[in-house]
Amino acid sequence: MYSTSLQAGSLDRQRTACRLKEVDRPGGFTLPKVCSCVSTGPTRKARFSISNGNGFSKQRTTTSKRQHADERGFQSVSESHARDGCSPSRLRVGIAGGSIAGMVAARALLDSGVDVEVFETNERHRHTNTPGCLMLQNNALRVLELLSTDSESSASGHDLGQEMHQAGSRISSGAFFTDKGEFLWQTVKEQRPVGQDDIGVCVTRDTLYHELESALPSDIVRWGVGVETWVDHPDGRVEITLTDGQKTTCDVLVGADGVSSSTRARLQGLAELPSPNVTSCHCWRAMIDPQKLNGGMDWFLEQTKGYQWVEYWGSNTHFGMFAVGGGLWSWYAVVRDESSGQQGGGRKGRADSTHWNNAKGPQQMTLLHKAFEGFDSPVPEILEATADGNIFYSPLVDRRPIPGRKWGEGAVTLMGDAAHTVLPVMGQGGCLAIEDAFELANELRQISTIAEYDKLSKARLVRALRKYERQRAGRTDLVFWQSRLLFHLGISTFPPVVALRNMMFRLSPTFLVHITFSWIFDYTPAWFKLPDHKK
Repeated sequence: MYSTSLQAGSLDRQRTACRLKEVDRPGGFTLPKVCSCVSTGPTRKARFSISNGNGFSKQRTTTSKRQHADERGFQSVSESHARDGCSPSRLRVGIAGGSIAGMVAARALLDSGVDVEVFETNERHRHTNTPGCLMLQNNALRVLELLSTDSESSASGHDLGQEMHQAGSRISSGAFFTDKGEFLWQTVKEQRPVGQDDIGVCVTRDTLYHELESALPSDIVRWGVGVETWVDHPDGRVEITLTDGQKTTCDVLVGADGVSSSTRARLQGLAELPSPNVTSCHCWRAMIDPQKLNGGMDWFLEQTKGYQWVEYWGSNTHFGMFAVGGGLWSWYAVVRDESSGQQGGGRKGRADSTHWNNAKGPQQMTLLHKAFEGFDSPVPEILEATADGNIFYSPLVDRRPIPGRKWGEGAVTLMGDAAHTVLPVMGQGGCLAIEDAFELANELRQISTIAEYDKLSKARLVRALRKYERQRAGRTDLVFWQSRLLFHLGISTFPPVVALRNMMFRLSPTFLVHITFSWIFDYTPAWFKLPDHKK
């Protein structure tokens, strides 16, 4: 167990050095059994305590001199940084939304020498205690391996990638089966390219948020306060009006506020965005402890053939699950319901008007049991063992890419789901958001440490933002359309399509599939090399 103390706002702690290094990925760690954050006293001392079933335990304490708003009154970003010793000429970024993208961007920007503050509308306890799990695939993990946790752990060589390996479960093998348990395709270490030992790391969302939050000085995120509106002055900074009526300024405003992004809406001159494209599919997620199944863990692992991630594909349903550590598994069930919308997500559906959405309690479980009736073990047993109150529901949605590969305007830009909401078929939504965060920080890093920043024209800053958008849009647009294609293929009810799909998977060599998707997973981030006078 170890403990660190971090005074938020301290200039030397915000200028944490980043460097590319080989990471020894530890194995055998499990999901934290305890994950808590306690605020103590007026100095807002936050203590994070995490432990798991394999003897790994961690306690991190972050301390801030910033007092509660009702005790000290509001101070703008520039005022607070001036108070803490930050030069007012340093680049300052405001982030609307404490999403995965927003939190990773904050850490990456701090590592780049940029002053940053995150405005999150939700209160902390509502935002960080979120259901569901996430697979951090290699393209996202490589970004996290370049980011520090805090000044104390960074000095000892820790990075966010290592934190995720310790907090989650390494996924080294996976497979697809039919609903009858017939083998379709697998990915195992021996068949992957050299150097790709793992598919990724699976973590619960609340664990991920706790890790990201604990990597930041405790006054970087302002909980319960969002961005109401802003004015981007042509020759000056962005003046922000917050939801509590206060005002502040920054040099760049980043919208990381999710699928229903108010930042994106205002950029398009709308009071709010139209509803996203709702597919004809509904998704349920829950956690399960296989040890509590009738056959126990040994029986469960026998049914899953020892894979750490499996999916079972039917004609209008599919069921998947993966290990998240601590002996727990996360499962997800997808059901196509023609009455709720159009397959493929191309048109607006009516996901809030169907019996699937409205089903709660015993009715929900009855519908799920009926939908997966006839599926091979362990699917029926998992549904039987899951308590109804522990199931989380959401429709599957996406949003068409923004035309012209231009996400923002002036000194305002977007990232993550606010810029590109994709279907979860490829598991790339959160991974792309993490990439966005790094690439934006990398662009801004090139001008963040210039002492004579005030002499730079705003046009240079705006050009950097448009460059970031162009470079990211090509990649994210391609993931969007490929996800839709795979969605059509995976949830089809047309028998010839189902038969063709299954045959394609059976006959596709693993190496060929890896080559097909290598452009996604081989993404390798690297910090731009700065001239000596900028370091």
